[in-house]
Amino acid sequence: MSAPPTASRSKALLGLANDTLAAYRAKYPNTVKWADRRPIGGLFPSDCGASCHCKSLSPEDCPNPRGYNFVSSDGSGINVTNATGMAKFKDDLLAYVNRSVSYCVDYMGNGDKNGPAACQAILVWSLEGQQYPQDISYVGNPQLLATLSPEMDNAADDMFKLITDAGLKCGMTLRPQQWTQNPKWSPTQSPMQTPFRYFQHNLLTADNYSDVQAVANLLIQKASYANKRWGCTMFYTDTTVCDPCKDGTIPTEVWVKVHEALPDCVFFPEESLFTDFAVAAPLQNNWGGYAFPTSSAVDMLYVVLLPCVNNFKILLFVCARPLASLVRVQRMLPIRATRARRLVCHARPSFTSRSHVHAMFTPTFAFTNTHDPRYGRDAFSFQLMQFPPGMDNNKAYTNQTVLDWYTPVVKRGDALLMYPWYNASENVFVKRLYEMAHAAQS
Repeated sequence: MSAPPTASRSKALLGLANDTLAAYRAKYPNTVKWADRRPIGGLFPSDCGASCHCKSLSPEDCPNPRGYNFVSSDGSGINVTNATGMAKFKDDLLAYVNRSVSYCVDYMGNGDKNGPAACQAILVWSLEGQQYPQDISYVGNPQLLATLSPEMDNAADDMFKLITDAGLKCGMTLRPQQWTQNPKWSPTQSPMQTPFRYFQHNLLTADNYSDVQAVANLLIQKASYANKRWGCTMFYTDTTVCDPCKDGTIPTEVWVKVHEALPDCVFFPEESLFTDFAVAAPLQNNWGGYAFPTSSAVDMLYVVLLPCVNNFKILLFVCARPLASLVRVQRMLPIRATRARRLVCHARPSFTSRSHVHAMFTPTFAFTNTHDPRYGRDAFSFQLMQFPPGMDNNKAYTNQTVLDWYTPVVKRGDALLMYPWYNASENVFVKRLYEMAHAAQS
């Protein structure tokens, strides 16, 4: 291990770091302006359960072909094959959403829609239903709602109005692929026989990279439709990868174009690059139940700790070693947030202290699952709220270790997802976190 740097060497290194990071921020300036970081309610009104096992699409075999589940978890009790069933579908859907809206305000906000733990919005996943397996769904194409799900199209206007009339923002799931009919499909085949009737088509260039302009245009068209029809301003963007293609994750340039076209909307890409934090609020997948606050990821250059998918972390030290170390950092940026890489080097604590970091870097935000808006910074992430495997969910929200995981997430301004259609133990925990954060700041 090399000797600690002299004051002059540290000063020179800090100067190089400032130059490097200034150039980085100039290329990817943070332009996301979303002050409200309170919880976001997620509704999942369909799944590929009973609908994916229909023998045929006849009313007898498949009364609920899109797999809507807000009446029962297995989709029973829903029949959209006749006028009576369509009317009941709408009534049941509106009752489900109305309960969720009331929960977001009455329980989470203690009756105050502006309360510190009240939901700021409700996002609807799988709006078009899930008639096909997961690799096709979520559909993420609201323009085709009338074709793909007439029953939801008949009820969607009233559903979103319930949300916005209560003073909440609304949103839905999009996808960056083009929903396309498969030319090899035959109308005589059974519903679940492959090839399926539709597939999600990646928009690629001739040399097999993401077609940045085409993908951006597609997302802008989809989001603009949902915004104009329902007032949606928040969009979870599913499957932000292309496979097989050379760039893998959708390039940041797509989100730059989308953000420029729709600056009053926010997008939550499922898979992301580090640079996406400048123009979006990437999802933080904490499938194992462990919180990954964006603060370390983005506050430190956006620099020192990057949250990664599936319980990996990327640790980048601004190193107090030879200046070549910073050149290595330069070459690693932008870095994919889905790859765990480490750059290990000797560093003096004083050099990598938070005071140095905040002097050097611009804070950003992530979509996490659990926030008092006073803590909000420019950049943030959207995080799923899940407890570790094997932990009793009914006791987890009183567990100090879990509380310690998530407290920094809320304090730095990440937005946590919760589940408003029932009294999930995660919701109790989210409410406690936000109220504690608010009390500490009051």
